[in-house]
Amino acid sequence: MDPDGALVVERELLLLRAAVRRDPQRVLELLHPDFAEFGSSGRVWDRLSITAATADSPRDIEATGMQARRLGPDAFLVTYTSHDGARHALRSSTWIREGGQWLLLFHQGTVLTDAPPPLDGPPPGEPTAERADDPAAEVAHQDDPDSEQRLLGGRNDGAVRVGATVRRRAGDQTPAVQALLRHLEAVGFTGAPRALGIDERGREVLTHLDGLTVGDSRPWPSWAHSNTALVAAGRWLRAFHEAASSFVSPPDPRWFGGRGDTRPGEVLGHHDAAPYNAVWSPDPTPEDPDAGALVGFIDWDLAHPARPLEDLAFVALTWVPLTARDVAAADGFGIDVDRGRRLRLLLDAYGWTGTVADVLAAVRQRAASHAAGLRAAARAGYGPAAELVAEGVADAFDRAVTELDASTDELSGTPNP
Repeated sequence: MDPDGALVVERELLLLRAAVRRDPQRVLELLHPDFAEFGSSGRVWDRLSITAATADSPRDIEATGMQARRLGPDAFLVTYTSHDGARHALRSSTWIREGGQWLLLFHQGTVLTDAPPPLDGPPPGEPTAERADDPAAEVAHQDDPDSEQRLLGGRNDGAVRVGATVRRRAGDQTPAVQALLRHLEAVGFTGAPRALGIDERGREVLTHLDGLTVGDSRPWPSWAHSNTALVAAGRWLRAFHEAASSFVSPPDPRWFGGRGDTRPGEVLGHHDAAPYNAVWSPDPTPEDPDAGALVGFIDWDLAHPARPLEDLAFVALTWVPLTARDVAAADGFGIDVDRGRRLRLLLDAYGWTGTVADVLAAVRQRAASHAAGLRAAARAGYGPAAELVAEGVADAFDRAVTELDASTDELSGTPNP
């Protein structure tokens, strides 16, 4: 085989390995910046969305009959058959050489509705087909509107992905939250999913934000610890508060915690804009492997009216972080993290004009009220809260309060007496 063709086949095979597909940086290194894939339902995947879709690939994908055909000095067409249990697809990939590297520019799969070609003699130039004994889920089938893919993370909402949408359990707050999301869409705010209503099973339907998430990972991925993401979170929160300031609640709204109408000095807040609810678009460089952009935040169930400072306090608590030291370490933050500097970076990004002491007081209140609220909900029989209390989460917030009391002067820049 042509040496270039052999290299292209090698790189195509890499993309069929689960270990590679689960590593966003390795996938991005193989894809052209203008990469596109036509999925079986007609959806067009780009470089970012396909990277996010492959992040939880469980197994290797089987391939047979792979061939590489040169299209020009710097272009190859790769064709083969892939196998997913009883499902088979004919696949074609266009690779081009750019900057000395072979990069995947375009991919398309066509699902075979009949049996695959026989093993004892395919037509010339056509791939053979063999059934995989240990099949893997294929990206091209993840956009099937009839399939549901469990989304990682979350404790109690049962969120699943269906095509380009997310379906999750609706609650009393859902009508008000969907009204807020529709308002954000109307004013041009793009850092939130769009509300699409309720499906036939009574679940709320939202658009899927394409990108990377923390999911079930602990420690959190490195981008969640970066100053770039921290600053982006502060800027996102300011933009969201400004977009929400013109929102008019529907009659008799029911927000989380039983809150109703917005009072003077309040704005609708997210109140859970933590790294575990962030969607990140990676764009690594040799100088900064964690470079990228914040797409937005998901999980809006806790949205309710409050002073902007209360929303900012929770962002500071989870992003700086100002959680208990052992919790921050388990999330992957180093013991030498400069919390005072990161706090100032966040407040500058948000455009905070008050004092650092005011923010720290609000963070302390958020941590204390969170611990008390979890215990109250657990006593009332709310299962997820009982699980969190049993896991020591309420105790961890108590420790955060104690540690904040001991380090307020240091964090606020006030010298100890």
